Amino acid sequence: MRGGRSRRVNARRGILHHRFPGRSLECATPHRRSTTIAVKTLEELFVHQLSDIYSAEKQLTKALPRLARAAAAEELSAAFEAHLEETRGQVERIDQVVELLGIRLKRIKCAAMEGLVEEGKDVIAVASVTGTDQDPQDLVKSTKDLEKAGVIVMPSNAQAVRLVHRIMTAAKL
Repeated sequence: MRGGRSRRVNARRGILHHRFPGRSLECATPHRRSTTIAVKTLEELFVHQLSDIYSAEKQLTKALPRLARAAAAEELSAAFEAHLEETRGQVERIDQVVELLGIRLKRIKCAAMEGLVEEGKDVIAVASVTGTDQDPQDLVKSTKDLEKAGVIVMPSNAQAVRLVHRIMTAAKL
């Protein structure tokens, strides 16, 4: 190989190793801007990334049931349940890969998924519905449906904007 790199294949695992003499490969994970990991081989990079993905999937298997219970609409709840089953299948496939390759995953926590799960806990929806009781959209029914779904309904766009501003100011966003 060019550039002084050597490579070898681990026959037992069938994994290609790349060596970078005298230095390590810096691998910045996309969800951790300030963190870089020193990787000496592609296998180390693979194990690190697979560990990160595994952590994300496991966190999601804990968050999806909560989202399904919180969903006001049956269709949304069913979608969360379907996604949960898919996610469990992905976790099983990662377990199979780990067993097949004979590797050990690192005990790391996917910061990206952790942030998404945390943000999902604090979502506030504010809306306003315009029209009259005589409109075909049925103002009263629309308002009640939104409120049932957990949306804060204000009587006007201006009031909705003022409420969002107060919420964001209080949260220092």
